[in-house]
Amino acid sequence: MMGAFLDALGIKHENGLIDEDDVQARRREDLAPAVAQARRRVSAGATCALHLQTLICQDPETWGELRTTRLGQ
Repeated sequence: MMGAFLDALGIKHENGLIDEDDVQARRREDLAPAVAQARRRVSAGATCALHLQTLICQDPETWGELRTTRLGQ
């Protein structure tokens, strides 16, 4: 799921693990379609939301706009 999300944003990763130095803040307009794609990849929306909330907790400056999207709900 995380890999699909990062792929949709064009972020390089290795099995969902990203290099922090390679990531820039994203706009809500970019995040919403990526979140929708990730939600389609998992059967439980709560699982998707948990993964995306983890990004927010790890780096709120970069991923803060995820708060304004529907995180897997």
